[in-house]
Amino acid sequence: MFRSLRTKILAGFLLVIAIVGVIGAWAVIRLSAIQNSTSDILHRRYEILHAINTLDTSTSHLRGAATRFLLTPRDTALASDFARTEAASTAALSQVSTSTGPLSSDPTLYRSLYQISHLTITIRNELRYQFTPQFPFDTSGTLAQRVARRQRRNEIFVSEIDPLFDSLNSRISAVEEGYLLSLGTLSDQSQLEGDRIRLEVSIFGGITLLLCIFLAIRFSNIIVSPIVELTEKTERITAGELHQLVVPRTNDEVGKLGEQFNAMAEKLGEFEEMNLKKILEEKAISESIVQSMVDALFLIDRFGTVLSINRSAQDLFDLTNVEGRNALDIARGKPALESLSIAALKGSWRETNRAEIVEYYRDGERIYLTRDIIPIQSGDSPGTVAYLLVLRNVTQAHELERMRSDFVGMVSHELRTPLTAIRMSVDLLGEPTLGQLTDTQEQFVQAIREESERLLRIVNDLMDLAKIESGKFEVRASEVELDTFFEHLLVPFFAPAQEAGIELRTEHDPAIREVRADPDRLKQVFVNLISNALRYTPRGGEITIGVSKAPEDGFARFFVRDTGTGIPPEFVSRIFQRFAIRSKDAKAGTGLGLAIAKEIVQAHGGTIDVRSEVGKGSEFSFTIPLPVFEAIHRI
Repeated sequence: MFRSLRTKILAGFLLVIAIVGVIGAWAVIRLSAIQNSTSDILHRRYEILHAINTLDTSTSHLRGAATRFLLTPRDTALASDFARTEAASTAALSQVSTSTGPLSSDPTLYRSLYQISHLTITIRNELRYQFTPQFPFDTSGTLAQRVARRQRRNEIFVSEIDPLFDSLNSRISAVEEGYLLSLGTLSDQSQLEGDRIRLEVSIFGGITLLLCIFLAIRFSNIIVSPIVELTEKTERITAGELHQLVVPRTNDEVGKLGEQFNAMAEKLGEFEEMNLKKILEEKAISESIVQSMVDALFLIDRFGTVLSINRSAQDLFDLTNVEGRNALDIARGKPALESLSIAALKGSWRETNRAEIVEYYRDGERIYLTRDIIPIQSGDSPGTVAYLLVLRNVTQAHELERMRSDFVGMVSHELRTPLTAIRMSVDLLGEPTLGQLTDTQEQFVQAIREESERLLRIVNDLMDLAKIESGKFEVRASEVELDTFFEHLLVPFFAPAQEAGIELRTEHDPAIREVRADPDRLKQVFVNLISNALRYTPRGGEITIGVSKAPEDGFARFFVRDTGTGIPPEFVSRIFQRFAIRSKDAKAGTGLGLAIAKEIVQAHGGTIDVRSEVGKGSEFSFTIPLPVFEAIHRI
């Protein structure tokens, strides 16, 4: 019948309103009936009381008129007054007789009124009997007879009629007193009837209230139970239990919602199965990829618990069944893995550590490893939730690099001897004692001298590079006085700069007087940078060499700035790499100078950088530590 939730709620409210309306209407009708009944009774009794009072008053007047008339029977005015009072008494008696009909249900009161009526009639008849023959006055007989008759009437009035008046007054007073008592009884009855109705209304109202509460609870349960069930099922789905169904109990909106919920749950179940299958496939693929990787992989959480490792890690460190154990426990006795785990948990891993090669001995075999830490973030919680430790076996590449470095060093060393001999021979050819050279011979000798010097520079660069790679590169740091350093540094460049039409300038911050560096290596860096600036600065340009305060505390910033052709943007990112040469550039060197300069600066603990704009020039800058006492003062 009720197919809509709105209709059900409206029907419930209408039922409650109807019940309350019926009880209210019943109470109003009963109270109105009591009020009307009480009002009618009070009205009638008021009429009776009024008639009795009128009868009492008229009887008192009649007694007085009769008494006066007995004393002066010849007074016509008193006779007329007696006639009027007697008529008024008759009328009052008639009114009392008319009003007693509705009181037949009260026998005592009715009997008293009847006796009053009877006494009144008796008194009237006696008075008529005694006084009527005298009207207007009795003149028959002698005076003595008239006096005797008067005395006889007086005696009859006093002995018979007057006591009747007293009895009538007593009964009227008794009736009035009884009437007043009956009014009190009537009030009590009305009060009792009102209390009874209030009690009935309270009982019926309480029953109705309990019924309404019961219906409200029942009705609310009918409405809310499906919603509560839907809420519980939704919470379970949120928790991951997707296979949840509800039983529709109604045909209203809640029932339709349950049907839609079941359809949604089925779709989610199908989607979960499809996704789970896909996830399992992807997980199997990912695990296969991870397990087949040559690099050793350790996955640990932020507390150091090992979550997973691959076969390469198991073989490298001879580990089994380590999932769930603490990484520091399983890494004990394995410095390469232990220091990597500590760096991950403490957050002390830096970019420079990635290039570090560490040694690890396994069964007497020396293995070279590079290491890295990859923090894993989660979108649900801030911060790092896990760390992936990567150890790469670079033993073969390290051995090849070492062999290459040894070969380069050996070749460079072996080339120095013939190059020295060639230079000495060229110098001897220029001696006057051997004879004057022709212009053509002089050109050939000069070409040999320049190319041998260039080849010697290449050999020196290769030897420096070999030393750097072999770890034999040494930096002998000392306090370098910058004024003297720049004075000796720029002397060899004045002549080439003047010949090329380039101006050399210096910018020296007077607050920076000394740095702590290897003066020969520092000079080597400047020679590379200034030589490149001279090579790419056109005539009329200028080169500025200077030093200023570095943004980092404890460092000085050196720079070489030119107004040359600039560096192409695609070449800037790899300009410090080894053998990085601009393509089709006739001015380019071996591509080792800037790479060596970078290694020298980093060996001092500083950094090197470049800024360039094509057509406007370039600026190379690097940082070198200040002396210890000056750095402490600045901090």
